[in-house]
Amino acid sequence: MFTISGNTSLANYSRNINNIVTDYKSNYYSYTVKTETYFKEWPNIEVGLRQSLSTFSAETFENKFTQTDPYAILEYDFLNDFILKADYTYNNYVNRSENATNTFEIGNASLYYNKEDSPWGFEIDVDNIFDVSFKNNNSFNEFIVNDTRIFIQPRTILLKVSYKL
Repeated sequence: MFTISGNTSLANYSRNINNIVTDYKSNYYSYTVKTETYFKEWPNIEVGLRQSLSTFSAETFENKFTQTDPYAILEYDFLNDFILKADYTYNNYVNRSENATNTFEIGNASLYYNKEDSPWGFEIDVDNIFDVSFKNNNSFNEFIVNDTRIFIQPRTILLKVSYKL
């Protein structure tokens, strides 16, 4: 299956603060292009690209941001008792106004085992495989441009044991 989706938000407006009129322009575009499989006996893979472009400007400033995220997701049921899940995203964040770039990779994986007709299940789960420390995000309005650093939990490895009652 092949999918294309998108979102656009365009705004031109003025603010009157202390009898000073300031004109603002805000543009946001985003799209996702992806393809995915739906097999019963083979691994299912989703591969895609998400990108967002945003600009916020007035007479005295202009802020531009771009985020590009190619990604892949894998899910595979094999040998009747195992389920492998993995995801990977390469993030490329650019504040084009400041000429600042932040790139990082996020990856997660898990392997689950449950013998057919057994109430016991075992899973090893690894989050943040590449041990990324933070990611950047942005938002803006007529009063503030916010370029945020979001800290990410360090790599975690969990062994899970489950019992179905």
